[in-house]
Amino acid sequence: MVRLLCSGLLMLVMCQPLHANDDFKVRTTMKFFTVHGFSKVQAAGIVGNLMQESKLDPAAVGRKCYGLAQWQGCRFRQLKEFTQIRNRPWHCLESQLEFILFEFRNGESKAMSRLSQAKTVQHAARIVGQFYLRPKKVEQIRLKYAQHAFNLSE
Repeated sequence: MVRLLCSGLLMLVMCQPLHANDDFKVRTTMKFFTVHGFSKVQAAGIVGNLMQESKLDPAAVGRKCYGLAQWQGCRFRQLKEFTQIRNRPWHCLESQLEFILFEFRNGESKAMSRLSQAKTVQHAARIVGQFYLRPKKVEQIRLKYAQHAFNLSE
């Protein structure tokens, strides 16, 4: 299990692919982002994309891609440095969520600027896909996952 500290509340999140704990992991991740100042629409855009990238599994490994956002190359090295400074493993959920915040506030500030303008879940999901994660193609499933995350959140 991975501990996720969210606004003073200790939540336990299983480190496994989305299955039995899907909705719990989605709600917990949505809560993390909304507690850290993102609107529900923005958080859903982020979470929907992370669901597509890794099924919210911080230990996910793709083709030379790692973690929630399937970081690669220099971004993965930055994640590892970020977590080492905090004495945590790179595959820690809380650390990866904090790293996403760090990226949005620093090297990915253009993506954050665009995301702050999003008025709909679909728009937020497209922005996160196109300007933050940058896959070859922003698939419709990301938008569906984002809507699901939005609908599940409190």
